[in-house]
Amino acid sequence: MAIMHPFRVPDEVRRDPYREAEVAVFERLRDQLPGDYHCYYSRPWLGLTPTGEEKEGEADFVVAHPAKGFLVIEVKGGAVSRRGDTDEWTSKNRLGITNRIKDPVKQASVSKHALLAKLKEQPDWRARFVTARHGVVLPDCSRPRQSLGASMPLFLFAFAEDLNYLAEWVEARLGRTDSEADDPGRGLGPDGMRAMHRLLAADFELRPSLARALREDGREIERLTREQYELLGSLEDIPQMAVSGGAGTGKTLLALEKACRLGEAGQRVLLTCFNEALGAHLARLTSGFPSLAVASFHSLCARMAHQAGSRLPSGGGSQTFATELPDALLTAVTQREDLRFDAVVVDEGQDFRDNWLTALRLCLRDPDGGTFYVFHDDNQKVYSHSGGWLLELPRSQYPLTRNLRNTKTIHLCAKPWYKGRATRSAGPDGMPVEWVEVKRREDVPARVRSALADLAGRQRIPPAQIAVLTAARTDGHPLCSGGTIGGLRCGPAGGDPDDGVVFDTVRRFKGLDRPVIMLCDVEELTEPELIYVALSRPSVLLMVFGTAPALARLRDGPGNG
Repeated sequence: MAIMHPFRVPDEVRRDPYREAEVAVFERLRDQLPGDYHCYYSRPWLGLTPTGEEKEGEADFVVAHPAKGFLVIEVKGGAVSRRGDTDEWTSKNRLGITNRIKDPVKQASVSKHALLAKLKEQPDWRARFVTARHGVVLPDCSRPRQSLGASMPLFLFAFAEDLNYLAEWVEARLGRTDSEADDPGRGLGPDGMRAMHRLLAADFELRPSLARALREDGREIERLTREQYELLGSLEDIPQMAVSGGAGTGKTLLALEKACRLGEAGQRVLLTCFNEALGAHLARLTSGFPSLAVASFHSLCARMAHQAGSRLPSGGGSQTFATELPDALLTAVTQREDLRFDAVVVDEGQDFRDNWLTALRLCLRDPDGGTFYVFHDDNQKVYSHSGGWLLELPRSQYPLTRNLRNTKTIHLCAKPWYKGRATRSAGPDGMPVEWVEVKRREDVPARVRSALADLAGRQRIPPAQIAVLTAARTDGHPLCSGGTIGGLRCGPAGGDPDDGVVFDTVRRFKGLDRPVIMLCDVEELTEPELIYVALSRPSVLLMVFGTAPALARLRDGPGNG
C-alpha cells in the first residue's frame, strides 16, 4: 500500500460528485502501489514565466519513488473530447452537461517541469538527472484503438479498462519508452524524496511576529492597568492602608498613580521604595511633579539628613543601613518641620523593616491621620520577616488578585515560586517561555548575543524594550564589552532609557520590568526570592539561558529540582 499525502481523501472532496474520478484514482493508487511509493494528491504550485510573470497550477497526483523518479498525473472525469481545429477540450458528465476543460496532457507536462525547477531550487539538492514523466488518467473513457495525436501517444493515458491495473501503468510510465529522451531508473534518492516532500507536504509552523505580539499584548496590559486605577477612587476615603499582591498585580503603578494624584491635589508627597534602580526610575517618571519627593529609602535618608544639616553616618555596614540612616531621617524631620510630608506612599513594602516604616510614618505632619499607603508583596515563599507592622498598620487592607503585567504563560512560569494570596492572570495568553539550553555555561554569552541580534534586527524590537539580567556580577562579565552587547549599547537599570538594552543584575532589577527579559547565569540563581523576581520581570517574552539542570530547576519549581 502506497504512502498517501494526505492520508485519506478530504470529506469535502468525497462529497463532491464532480470529483468522483479523483477519488477513484486516489483509492487505486493507494491500494495497488507498494509501500515504497509516495503519492501526493492535489498539490498546487507557483512558478514564473520566461518574462517573469507569475503562473500557477495544480497537479492532481504526484507519484514519487526513490529509485524510479516521479510521475505527474492529471485526472479528468466524464466523457472527454477535443476539437482539433480549435484545440478545445470538453468533458460531458453523466447528466449530459458539457463543460470546457484544460488540456490535461499540457497540464501534466507543465506541472512536471515546474516541479523539476522547484527541486533544483532546494538548497540541499544535488544537481543530477532524474526520471520525470507525466500522464493522464481518464477513468470514465474507454481505450481508443489508435493514438490521440503526435504528442499524445496512448501510453501517456490510463483509461477505464486500466483502473484495476493502475500500478502496472505507473511502473510502465516510469520505465523505458521509445519516444522519451530521459533514461528510466534515475530515481530521486533519499535526499530527493525529502526535497519532494518539503515541496509538496512539509509540516511548518510560522512564528508570530514578535514585534506585533509586543504591541498587541502591551496594549492589552496597558488597558488592564488603566482599569486598575479605578481601585484608587474606591479607596480614596481610607487614609492609611496596606495593599498587597504578587508580582505583576500593579502595585508599583498604583503606588505611582496614588502619589501623583495626591500631588495634583496640592499635597507634599513622598514616594519611596527599597530598590535604588526602581527609585531612580520612579524619580525620572515624576520629574514634572514638584510637590513629589521620590527616592529609594536609604537615598532619602541621606538626602533628608543633608537638607537638615545633620551628620551622616560615616560607616557603610549593615548597622548603618538597618538603624543609623533611618535614625538620621527622624532627626532631620525633627529638626526641620518643613521637611515633613502630607502623604507617604511606600512601594516594595515587603523589603522594609518595621523601624523603617515607623520612621517613614513619623515623617508625616499628622502620623495618625495623614495619608500612608504601603504596597507590598505577600509572597510567603520569599519574604521571611513577620510583617507584623504591615498587618497592624491600617484599619483595612486591600489585596490585589489579578496579574495585569505578565502574559498568562509568564504568570504560570513564576507561579510555582509564589505562595501567597491566590492571583490569576488577566493578561493575554502570550508566547511560550523560551528555555534555551546550552551544554556548557561558557556557551551562554554567544547564545545571548545571537538571540539579542535577532530580536533587535530581524524581529525589530526596540533595544529599550529589552533587559538582559544576570544572576552573577556585571563587572567584568563576558557578555558586555565596552558598554555594548553584540554591538548594541547597554546600560544599568534605572538609567536613561535611551541607553538602549538594560544590562544589570536580577537583584537590582527588583520592582522594574521590560517587555522582553533575557535571563542568564541561572546556575547562580538559587535564592527563591530572586528566582521569583527574575521570572516575573517580563511582560511579554521571557528567554532563559542555561544548562539543562539549571533550566529544569527553575521550570519545575521549589522542591522539584
